[in-house]
Amino acid sequence: LRDNQCEDRTDSAVWQLPTFPATREEVTLHLRDYILSIAEHYDRNAPLSSDAQRLLRAAADHLSDHVPPDLIVVGSGGKGVATFTPWIGFFNRLQAHSPQAGIYVVYLFAEDLQSVTLALLQGITQISEEHGWQEARRILAERAAGFRRSLGNQALHGLMPSLALGSRAKRQAGYTAGTIAALRYNVASLPNEDALLLDLTRILSLYRQVGRTSSGN
Repeated sequence: LRDNQCEDRTDSAVWQLPTFPATREEVTLHLRDYILSIAEHYDRNAPLSSDAQRLLRAAADHLSDHVPPDLIVVGSGGKGVATFTPWIGFFNRLQAHSPQAGIYVVYLFAEDLQSVTLALLQGITQISEEHGWQEARRILAERAAGFRRSLGNQALHGLMPSLALGSRAKRQAGYTAGTIAALRYNVASLPNEDALLLDLTRILSLYRQVGRTSSGN
C-alpha cells in the first residue's frame, strides 16, 4: 500500500449532491492539469470566490468524462469556511449520498498541498455524531478491515490501508480509520495522465466491488 490521506470538512446539515450536472465549460482540464492547478493555487486564506475555489466547484465540468455516467463528481474547498484539505469526490448514489456517510472515492489534498491521495473512503461525520469520535473510529476501522478482507490481497496489491494528511486532529484520525484503500502522490512528481487515469479506474473498480459486497449481491 502507498502513502495517503483524506478529508471532508463540509457542513453536513446543508451539503447535498447536485441534482443535475453542471454546465460544461468550453475549455476543460485534463485530470493531471486539474490536480496541479488546485495544488498550485489553493489558499485557505483566500475567499470562497477565489479562482481555486471556483475550479473546485467546477470539478464535474472537468472530470465527469473520466468516470462512468452513474457517478457524480463534486469538488469542494469548504462550505462557509475554507477547508485545510480540499477534495474532489466521486459518488454513486447507492453507496453514498454525501461525504458524511456511506462509501465514496476521493482525491484529498494534504494540508501542505505537497501531496494528494486517491482513496476509497467511508464517510465519518454521521457515524461520529451518532457514536462519538473514539467509538466511530473503532467501528470504521473494523468495517474497513472487513472490506479489505472481502476484496482480497491481490486486488489491494500496492495500495495503502490508511491516510496521512499531516494532521493529528480527530477528523483526520477518523479518515485514517475509515480508509479502505488509498494511493498517495507527491505533487512534485505526479504521474502522467494515462497513469493517473489507470489508478482512478482501478479504485473505482474496487468501489463497485465494495458496493456489491455491502449490498449482498
